[in-house]
Amino acid sequence: MEEYKQTSLNSSFETNRVRVVEPALVPGAPSRPDKRRIIINAILLAIVAGIGLAFLIDYLDRTIKTTEDVERKLGLSAMGLLPDHNRKKVKSGELHPERAYIEDESSNFAETIRTIRTGITLSALDNPHKVILSTSSVPGEGKTTVACNVALCMSQLEKTLIFDADMRRPSTKKIFGYDHKSAGMSELLAGEAEFKDVIHKVEGTNLHVITAGAIPIDPLDLLASKKFHWLLDELSKRYDRIIIDSPPVSLVSDAVLLSSFVDAVIYVVKSDATNSKVVNSSIKKLRSVNAQILGFIINNVDIKKM
Repeated sequence: MEEYKQTSLNSSFETNRVRVVEPALVPGAPSRPDKRRIIINAILLAIVAGIGLAFLIDYLDRTIKTTEDVERKLGLSAMGLLPDHNRKKVKSGELHPERAYIEDESSNFAETIRTIRTGITLSALDNPHKVILSTSSVPGEGKTTVACNVALCMSQLEKTLIFDADMRRPSTKKIFGYDHKSAGMSELLAGEAEFKDVIHKVEGTNLHVITAGAIPIDPLDLLASKKFHWLLDELSKRYDRIIIDSPPVSLVSDAVLLSSFVDAVIYVVKSDATNSKVVNSSIKKLRSVNAQILGFIINNVDIKKM
């Protein structure tokens, strides 16, 4: 009985060891997973992956877009970046790319052509490049457009002639509006016409033109003939500058042969189109005949995209 009383007495002195530190609250969001952290990590990973992909695409891209690409991928210098033409004006007939220099002399295109003219002039002050060849790697890069505009620009300062040596796909007759039956270089070399019959003056300019004439069976034989050498010698006596439009280098041997006759070559590359491997292969062909390449002209550059 006494032990029972002692136990009861001891139990009356025990204190409650549990106390409320903070009342429980209903959670407003799940504790896991941490969606905010996941989203932030995903965004950072996407940015890193995007930057890496951009560098990879740039590394794998073999086309030519800028002057830096010319120097890095081809090891040569660029003479100018020709901006793309206003397509609406071209489609409407308001602007002709081959005559853009005189049709819109205040444009960026015309200013670049003047820069190219200055580069050609300053490249050899003591011994000027009288006969200049315009060529490219493949068709459609704008070599004829560049040749015509450079010739028009040159004709403002010097007595200039442009003649069409692209005997396979001649175009100067159509560009300057001459009759398709009119005599040209083929008839002159064949003795069927004289200089007065084949040399035409472009209306409103000081530029003279010799068209290709009838397409021969073997254009390469015609260009390699002694008569063609005679023609170049005679024209060199009459003009300060001669611009020759030739076929592309990678398709036929005409341009390689012509490059061995001229004083300098201007090489046209279409922006963001032609593979640098194709260009390098064409350059090797020109160098095999010791052609002097003045520089590259990057054509159809999308200025807004750049």
